[in-house]
Amino acid sequence: MAKTIKSLNGTLPQPSTRALAMGAAMLLLAGLAIWILLSEYSGAPAAPQLSSARLAFESQTGIRITRVVLAAAGGVVDIHYQVLDPDKALVIHDTERPPFLIAEANGATLSLPFHNHVSVQDFRMGGMYRLHIMNRGSAVHVGQAVTIVIGDARLEHIPVEK
Repeated sequence: MAKTIKSLNGTLPQPSTRALAMGAAMLLLAGLAIWILLSEYSGAPAAPQLSSARLAFESQTGIRITRVVLAAAGGVVDIHYQVLDPDKALVIHDTERPPFLIAEANGATLSLPFHNHVSVQDFRMGGMYRLHIMNRGSAVHVGQAVTIVIGDARLEHIPVEK
């Protein structure tokens, strides 16, 4: 027989231990789901502080390097960049001096684009683009740093992400 609790309005059935445990578990799961959603979709991370070297690179090239990722099972270095000045950014399509990167751990230079990189595209200010460079001989590894050279500009110590 169920126990009852006296209240001001009469008597209420006392919840069982199992019902209390189920209620607590449901509250815990709901809280966890809310926490996951808030942490996953809480907006963009704060903008990183830009070093003077990074600012100089951006001023020369009209390009902001946003990330460097090792892709295609390690066979391609994927350079993500944002165009800050469409006219200056055309330097990335210089066929006589194509962009290249240097693996800082071993000094290897990688310059062969993954795809034909001679077309000039219409850049738009703020647009996000990618440059794919073959990772010959697996010279670049996740966690290491690279130097990117575009035209006369160099940006050093960029971490390679997964």
